[in-house]
Amino acid sequence: MPVQEILAIRAPTFRRSDSKGEQLPWDSSSSKFVSSEIQLNFLALLPNDPRIERVYWAFEQQILRIWTVVDTPDFQFEKKIYAAQLRFMDHFPELETDFCVIYRFGKSFDRLRPSSAHQILP
Repeated sequence: MPVQEILAIRAPTFRRSDSKGEQLPWDSSSSKFVSSEIQLNFLALLPNDPRIERVYWAFEQQILRIWTVVDTPDFQFEKKIYAAQLRFMDHFPELETDFCVIYRFGKSFDRLRPSSAHQILP
């Protein structure tokens, strides 16, 4: 089953409003829909900590890839990131997901951003 369909099945029917305030469903194939679902279902699980500098996502061959960027390694802190990843996978067991923590080491974000990835944090 395509990733977008899995997220759409689990998502509430309504997510946004038109100019009159009427609720409209997201198009589950849109990057806005997927970004919204990842924000609701993954970012919400991450610790609210400034050490998490960026989060990116992309589909690659029906695999949802999510990258979390931190500047330097902190293995105790990363345990919290890994816990969020595990909870996300528990919520979407049928979704093939690949997570990665990227250490920035002061490099510019442009050099680290995975090609074709969408940024959802900040």
